[in-house]
Formats: sequence, structure tokens, C-alpha cells
Amino acid sequence: FLKDYFLPGHAALRKELYLAALQRVEGDAREGGGAQDYALQGRLRRLLGDRSAAESDFERSLALDPSCAPAYAFRGEMRLVRQPELALSDLSEAIRRRPRESCYHLWQGYAYFLLGNMGEALAALGRAIGLDAGLAAARILRGIIRDRSGDDAGAEDDYSWVAARAPRCAGIHTLRATVRCRRGDLEGAVALDTLDLRGRF
Repeated sequence: FLKDYFLPGHAALRKELYLAALQRVEGDAREGGGAQDYALQGRLRRLLGDRSAAESDFERSLALDPSCAPAYAFRGEMRLVRQPELALSDLSEAIRRRPRESCYHLWQGYAYFLLGNMGEALAALGRAIGLDAGLAAARILRGIIRDRSGDDAGAEDDYSWVAARAPRCAGIHTLRATVRCRRGDLEGAVALDTLDLRGRF
């Protein structure tokens, strides 16, 4: 769901943009780039699917500057699904060094979610939203956690907030429909689910 939210459609255009950005960053790195350049280069390579090269870039970045928060954060984000424990360690280090980056807290919340620690996940997502009230992905994940824990009102609040501002966000109306269905509002659930079906055609 996070991938669907962050990267909606236009895959070919995204790849073209990433490649153009990577060429520019690679040029900066060749001309004596610093830790930030290698961190960004690694991020772009990860987005283009080259995890091995990205890992090398992050290592190079941290060798140049062991305090480079983006290198920890981007490496942590890359490790989320396959290595959530390592991801959490990286993201916690990034937050320690740069605590006001909302996306770092979002990714940390996702790491806690993957590790099954829902209390810490909610706390991290709350911090992310506190830093950036418009961070819809944090609200979606928080809504899912609230939904699974039986907090229907909290889940509905988060899903409705996103739906009002990003009505074409993949799956958001279906998520709202599950809450309505559990509450016994079958008519409302069907109506919401139909909105997602319309958005696919």
C-alpha cells in the first residue's frame, strides 16, 4: 500500500526522471562529491532496482561521514521488507541525528509494524504526522494498525482524512469500507468499495 501511494502510475516517466537525476548526482560524485551525494546516489539506484550498487553507495557515504543521516535513513528504507531489524537500527540512528525529518519517522513506524511492535509503530507514526500533518502514507499505516486493533473510530478518521485529500489513492475507499462493514453499515461499505472500482477503469 505504501508503494501504491508514493508511486501512483507513470512507471516509465518515473524511471526516466530517476535516471536523469542519477546522471547528475553521479557527475557530482565524480567531481569530489561528499557523503550527501553518495547517499542520494544510493537512494536513486535503489529506486531503479539496483540494491547492490545502492548498498555500496551508502557504505561510501558513511565512510566519508559517519554522521550522514540520509545515508542511514535511505539504507534503512531499503532494508525495511527484507531486514526490518537492521532497518530499524539504521532509521533510529538517522532520527537521532536528524529528528525533524517526518519521513524518517514514517519509515521507522513501518519497521516497527513489520516487527509486530504496534505500540512503537503508532508512536513513530504520530511523530511523523506531528512533523508533517499532510503525510498521507503515515495516516494510512496508522489507520491500518488502528483497524487491526479494533479502533474503528481512529481508523475511520485516518482513512477519511486521506480519502478527502487523495480520493484516487489506491485502495483507500476499500479500507474505509472494511470499517463500515464491521460496524454493520453494509450499504455504506458497498458504496465506498465501488469508488475504488471506478478508479481502476
